[in-house]
Amino acid sequence: MRFPKMKGVAMTRIAIVGAGLSGLAAARDLRATGADLVLFEKSRAVGGRLATRRVRDDGPAHGLTFDHGAPGIDDADGAFGRLVAGLADAGHVVRWPGAPQSARWTGQAAMNAALGPLAKGLDIRFQHRALSIVRNDERNSARWRVALEAPDGDSTADADAIIVTAPAPQTAALVRSAAPDIARLAETATMAATWTVMMVLDAAIEGDAFRLIEDHSSPIELMILEHLKPGRAAAPARIVAHARQQWTNAHLEADKYEIADKLGPIICGLLDARNVRPIHAAAHRWRYARAEAPVGFPFLSSACGTLMAAGDWLFGPNASCAFDSGSAAARAMAGRLLSDGVTPR
Repeated sequence: MRFPKMKGVAMTRIAIVGAGLSGLAAARDLRATGADLVLFEKSRAVGGRLATRRVRDDGPAHGLTFDHGAPGIDDADGAFGRLVAGLADAGHVVRWPGAPQSARWTGQAAMNAALGPLAKGLDIRFQHRALSIVRNDERNSARWRVALEAPDGDSTADADAIIVTAPAPQTAALVRSAAPDIARLAETATMAATWTVMMVLDAAIEGDAFRLIEDHSSPIELMILEHLKPGRAAAPARIVAHARQQWTNAHLEADKYEIADKLGPIICGLLDARNVRPIHAAAHRWRYARAEAPVGFPFLSSACGTLMAAGDWLFGPNASCAFDSGSAAARAMAGRLLSDGVTPR
């Protein structure tokens, strides 16, 4: 796979692995340089952990959506704060009254809708999983080669520069051969796993939409009443519940149907509603849900400066940290390419 070049113009080919907030932030800044960009995203949609799940199977929950990743977007200053303000003015995000500062904003109608404007016009290859990154030894060719797994078969892509925005363990595996220093630092990041259960209920549930469970003996840490979030359909009642890390670790490799069966009755018991019954329940395992111990740098770079890593596992666990990391990597990448005499335009 070769990225297209404008006729008569030598263009820099930059690949970004991941179309979550860090990857989209990097693409946003690099697009302004005129570089030839492509993003490889293993999922079906943008967002990463700012994720929305749509129920596709037949049944009473068909077509309903759940924000089953991060429940909201944090209030922040700087470039990210200005971005969120612009998204709010355009109607893509809305304030979530009663939510903590870490989740003060939510996407209008769906969490991943907040990222639609960032993704607009980008060349994003969905369901393309990066398997490895190696130096390209072919003469007169791009510096890096990415091995990819895609629905239509395995392939490779060549790039002059790459920014990897995958979770820390996946980043380490991708760059271990090409940039062992990045891999070693990525392996020092600690990421927590979370089992998440999505439920549709047969009765109306009212109250606070954001419910932190203070009883630490409960396997559930946080419940979100989806139908009470701004911009969501008020019926039927829908719950997203996130399990505690300790409970998740003890059941990490369990079957997702078993998890839904185990946690469903517990979630109903926490709702303070009599005779409430789930009519749909599904579980999703976030193996790398959040950064517990970030590395402490905004981004990481190889010695040559054309292979970089970004993400919340570097800078901090909030959406603003993920955005700032991707943006910082993009600025550094653009500066390095210009210093090497590579002109994007």
